Amino acid sequence: QLQLPLCTSWWDELQPRHTPTTSHPASNLDKLRLQARALYEREVAAFTTEQMRRHGSDQRFVSKLVTSGTFKDKIAALTVQAHESAFHCLPSLQQLLALAQRPARQVNLKAIEALVELFLQRLLPPRALIPFEQQPLSPSSTERQLLEAHFEATLKGIYAELVELVVRGTADNVLYCKQRMIGTVHAMLCGKPELERTLLPVLVNKLGDPEKKVSSRVTHLLGMLCQEHPAMKPVVLAEIQRFVLRPNVNDRGKYCATIFMNQIILTRREPGIAQTLLLIYLSLFGAKAQDAAQMNTRMLSALLSGIHRAVPFCQSPGNVLIKQLGTLFRCAHATNFATTVQALMVLSHAAGFDESCTHRFYCAVYEAMLHPELSASSKVALYLNVVYKAMKSDSHQERLKAFAKRLLQMCSHAAPPLACGVLLLIAEVSRGK
Repeated sequence: QLQLPLCTSWWDELQPRHTPTTSHPASNLDKLRLQARALYEREVAAFTTEQMRRHGSDQRFVSKLVTSGTFKDKIAALTVQAHESAFHCLPSLQQLLALAQRPARQVNLKAIEALVELFLQRLLPPRALIPFEQQPLSPSSTERQLLEAHFEATLKGIYAELVELVVRGTADNVLYCKQRMIGTVHAMLCGKPELERTLLPVLVNKLGDPEKKVSSRVTHLLGMLCQEHPAMKPVVLAEIQRFVLRPNVNDRGKYCATIFMNQIILTRREPGIAQTLLLIYLSLFGAKAQDAAQMNTRMLSALLSGIHRAVPFCQSPGNVLIKQLGTLFRCAHATNFATTVQALMVLSHAAGFDESCTHRFYCAVYEAMLHPELSASSKVALYLNVVYKAMKSDSHQERLKAFAKRLLQMCSHAAPPLACGVLLLIAEVSRGK
């Protein structure tokens, strides 16, 4: 007679248990484990007999496919058997796991996909699985309770082996297989919380993959993960921080990590996220800006863009920004106009926290008006916005006149769109003053 019910959501069928007041010695735990294993083997035998009695011909056909069919037939038949009852599916899962461990890529890919689908859609509860030694068992526990504890512990072990196979697959030499396994890691992270501390570092580390397609895709997958589970942002950011500050990470990996951080949606309700982002940005920025060869790279541009995004959402960004003032002003005088504009956007925030750098900020804005790349740059609108805000908040009349004079000098040799923008800017500032 079956002791476990035929069901799909097995966690809803668990019997209530009382946590024992004292821990059990290892010998008692081993006895309980052996007893539970023997009970489960008897339960599976009873389940097989019951299935043969109810669905004799169908059951024999499925069993024949498992023993003598092609690998696709075996996977399909084992999947069907696993769907019959959640509590009694462990033998089918173990056979699927054996197929997933085969060296043939076509076989193990199909088996891994079947196992992942089973776990995410039917077998994993919305909580972490509990190992046998942490189950609230005692010598007086009923057979049903021992069976449930054995099932959950064995299920956890099978899933851990599956995760190990998927992690190994992310380092495959064949790009197609590697991409499939990376997508599987993302699906497992999005699906259930089980072993997320093992899976998340694997996904983040692939930002430094030598294949550009892989690192770019991981950037997108991490963004999707944060959108689907906003509560995971602090955990993901902590892992990103550990990744980018490691000494052996290549520049492309750091750049992909920066691009991902720039895509995180910031809100006023999460100032801690913005503060963490700002600290990571400034750590990378301080290391990059020390090297003169890095002053005009896209990495520095991405970091400055990220700093500009994060500052308005931080509670107290002034202290950390002021420490990087010298480096920011060096960027403001860079040969690349895009870097100059982004540095000025960050300095416009810093000027509000430290009045001593206000004059230097206005000098940098003034000098950039005659930058040789200004008329052909795609950052003209951003630069004019910086100029407009700087003039709007300035109370020094002589400096405002100097700015207006330099802007009008620009119009004499600028393209019509730029000249119109400058004239409109001066008109708006004059109206406010």
